[in-house]
Amino acid sequence: MIPQELLRQKSKIKKYNPNSQTISYYIDTWRKHLGSNPCFEIISKKFPGDISRSDLFQLAAQANQTNDLNDIMVLFISTMIWGYGTTGYGAWRTSEMLSSPNAGDIIKQTFELIKSNNIIDAYKIQRLKHCGPPFFTKYFYFIGFGCNLLEYPLILDTKVYNALKNKIKIEISQFVKSSTWWYPEGYIRYVQSMHNWAKSLEVEAHNIEYFLFSIG
Repeated sequence: MIPQELLRQKSKIKKYNPNSQTISYYIDTWRKHLGSNPCFEIISKKFPGDISRSDLFQLAAQANQTNDLNDIMVLFISTMIWGYGTTGYGAWRTSEMLSSPNAGDIIKQTFELIKSNNIIDAYKIQRLKHCGPPFFTKYFYFIGFGCNLLEYPLILDTKVYNALKNKIKIEISQFVKSSTWWYPEGYIRYVQSMHNWAKSLEVEAHNIEYFLFSIG
């Protein structure tokens, strides 16, 4: 059943345009930590000061066409840049993610699992340093939407969590274990619920996610 607060906000949710959400970042900060990474060089030339959801959808579509590790890594790093924006420690954390054992394999395998609509297994293989559910679900989302999945994954970060708990006032424990955030089954339940709510509101599911982010 759709939460009553979402029904009350239906007209506002319909006006949201997630594609246009553009995030700025400090290129020099990221270059300090990722400057020797050839994938970052591609990103810095393509998106020298800001990056949008639409940009990331295009990167996901390209990676889907080529299935090339470099294209997949460009998508992953770009997603982290978009996710952290101007947060100072984002570049360092991303460099730590990339230094994790088998990072490239995990990032590529995640891409392939999400493409195949195997979200729960993609969730379970995440073992990148400093990359918890609030950030790897961003990567899931861009892969899924960019690869045209009908029931694509959605971002579940702190702002969305806060909005669901404090503004929409649902029982958040069905989606997130607040002590660890590590809850694959809850995340699947969240994705399914969001898509069901979207059908009721006659919007895209990520319109609801962007609305929740904005009020969270």
